Amino acid sequence: MSQLHQHIQSEVTIIGGGIVGCCTALELRKRNFIVTIVEKGYLNGGASCNNAGGLYFQLQNQAGNFNESQQRELKKSLGLILNSRKSWVELNEYLNNKDGFNLNGGFIVAFNDEQAASLKKKHKLEMEWGINTELVTREEILKLMPYVSPHITGGSYHSGEGFADPEIIGKKLKEKLL
Repeated sequence: MSQLHQHIQSEVTIIGGGIVGCCTALELRKRNFIVTIVEKGYLNGGASCNNAGGLYFQLQNQAGNFNESQQRELKKSLGLILNSRKSWVELNEYLNNKDGFNLNGGFIVAFNDEQAASLKKKHKLEMEWGINTELVTREEILKLMPYVSPHITGGSYHSGEGFADPEIIGKKLKEKLL
């Protein structure tokens, strides 16, 4: 096995060249830092490129059944949840990305009465915490998406959820970095 013996001048070294590592490097470069990314494979080649690309801003369905202590812990990440959508929009604008990005809305569906009850509790928390969701009926979901399982009982909807194609985003990040 050959060893790399090279001196690289850097003020900040980022371990991992996925979307988060690349975005961190871009932000630091904007602030005039000399940045090096260390990646075991290739930029955007790991989990960042091999995911479905969903952008979800609703709380997980189980949040409706969390006890008070668990809800307090979850609420600590509320700022991250609320700001992440804005960050994705800003990243997309910075990358001048016209393809592979949309925020046309997303659903969480229930398949039984227990899940539907949890969604209602989750929705109540979201409204209290400033996450703008709405409860929707089975019929409303099937009208919009007839290909969804006919076994759903209802769901919750967030108009700002969507999709960011990890391959396109990764390619545009590489272009900005290299």
